[in-house]
Amino acid sequence: MQQDILDKNPSAHLRVYAIWFNMLLGDSRAGWDGGGLTDPRVVHLWDEQKLVGDWFAGQVTHSPGTVWDAYFLS
Repeated sequence: MQQDILDKNPSAHLRVYAIWFNMLLGDSRAGWDGGGLTDPRVVHLWDEQKLVGDWFAGQVTHSPGTVWDAYFLS
């Protein structure tokens, strides 16, 4: 996301919402830094209950489980 879209389009008027949650062993809010997305247009959010990932699974990808490590453009 940072290199493929944001860095290549520095003047594009857009908003990015990065929603983070625990998925892998060792993931935690306390251990997360969000350092991979440093563009000022990015808003970082933490979703402890994985509500957003579950919503995308049910409404967009129609897949079981939680959608993670993905981005969607609208």
